[in-house]
Amino acid sequence: NLMANFSDLVCDAFGTTKALLLRAEDAGGFRQAYPEAAGKPFQLWPDAALTALLRRDREALTVDTLQRMRSSPAVEEALKTLKGAGMALAAGSFMRGEMKAVLLLASKKTGRIYDLRDQRTLQLLCDQFAVALENANLYTAVQNGKIYNDILLDSLTSGIVAVDADRRVTVFNQRAQGLTGLTESAVVGQPARVLPTALGQALENILKTQGGFRDADHCLLRGPEAVPIRM
Repeated sequence: NLMANFSDLVCDAFGTTKALLLRAEDAGGFRQAYPEAAGKPFQLWPDAALTALLRRDREALTVDTLQRMRSSPAVEEALKTLKGAGMALAAGSFMRGEMKAVLLLASKKTGRIYDLRDQRTLQLLCDQFAVALENANLYTAVQNGKIYNDILLDSLTSGIVAVDADRRVTVFNQRAQGLTGLTESAVVGQPARVLPTALGQALENILKTQGGFRDADHCLLRGPEAVPIRM
């Protein structure tokens, strides 16, 4: 979603019909991440001249800029790469000195070039995009970790209940729900007093004494039924 929104924003703001976003790979190169490639995704290898120039100058590069630069193997290769991709501009997306992504833009629909103001604005946008991309990666990692933990907890045959220092329930897995007859939505985030008395008292004692216990037998009252448990 982030890449789609950023791509749409840039295309609308600068009047172009095509944008490619390349994400950094562990090996040091960059691979097309948005839009999803129908065939082979566009790639910049770790030793590509275009990425080397972007890292060196930390400024957007256009076909016109490269054509005006003093000719060298690196400049000629970068120009060939940009033209070969059908693009008119490349900009690196930097965060903490590291290039996280590369933006490639096609020519403007008006036929006008990307002037110096366009290039500077795009570089600012790309650097902000790097921050947003990092935040999205962190959020995804947290969500993936939460999903993993939820699956792990729910696969256990024991009921698991946890509360925080404010006595609010933070964990209440499927087995705990089955034993108590309470749902996760009715318990998580609520004070521990919503739990059956035996569980609530056990948790309160643990928090007060900062100590635990083993193999305590109790009964949970679930309507007319008494469910024997060992905590």
